[in-house]
Amino acid sequence: MWSNTGAENTAQGGFMDESYATTSAQPKGDKDTNRSSNIIPLMIGHLKKCTRESKTIWNTNIRFICIVGIVRKITVATTKVTYELEDETGTITAFKWLEADAPPPDDIVEDQYAQVHGSLREQDKKTHVFVLKIVPVKTYAQVFSHLLEVVHMAMKMKKSSIQSVDDGMANNDDDNDETCHSLTTEQKIIYRMIKSTNNKETGIERSELKSQVPSNLLSKVDAILDFLASEGHIYTTCTDDHFLAT
Repeated sequence: MWSNTGAENTAQGGFMDESYATTSAQPKGDKDTNRSSNIIPLMIGHLKKCTRESKTIWNTNIRFICIVGIVRKITVATTKVTYELEDETGTITAFKWLEADAPPPDDIVEDQYAQVHGSLREQDKKTHVFVLKIVPVKTYAQVFSHLLEVVHMAMKMKKSSIQSVDDGMANNDDDNDETCHSLTTEQKIIYRMIKSTNNKETGIERSELKSQVPSNLLSKVDAILDFLASEGHIYTTCTDDHFLAT
């Protein structure tokens, strides 16, 4: 999900307390920014893929986000503080507006980790983070915890998306199509994808099919194609890798 440069970046990030702990980066007792289903833990690389037109990832609308990264640069102006943040997947600029006569946060320092709660903004076709809250990260455990939360969220969202596809394909069976009634749900998905291209003379090519199937079926495509062909449900056309449904 992220590159191997993460180990180098982690090594460069300083901590005020290097001891391993399992506490959250969220300060205790701060109920205003407790994570909820509306705050999605992400990597910076995820944010860079979102735009003003499509603030979605894993088919989920992005409203409030949480990222953890190293503060590479801090620029203080009269009305705002600008943070350049970096994690294993990229860099992004974050802005925190200052209240009148309020000093900038003095507990956030360069080359150390920070946790940011915020929302996405776009300016000059570049994605930025509007900071709602930024706090220092004091242990490696907090960084690892964030990574685990991102992985868990990705698996949860992708599983939900795949299940929606499976349910949709299963519920769209044609009552007059006896072929579908004899197939498993996974076989139905592949069969119907092939059948949907029957208007093409050569049908659908194997690699194109693989690029469109849900990720949980990718490793099973070849076996399913062999089964469907052996049962006479599909056949090859111009090459052994182009298929049409019977």
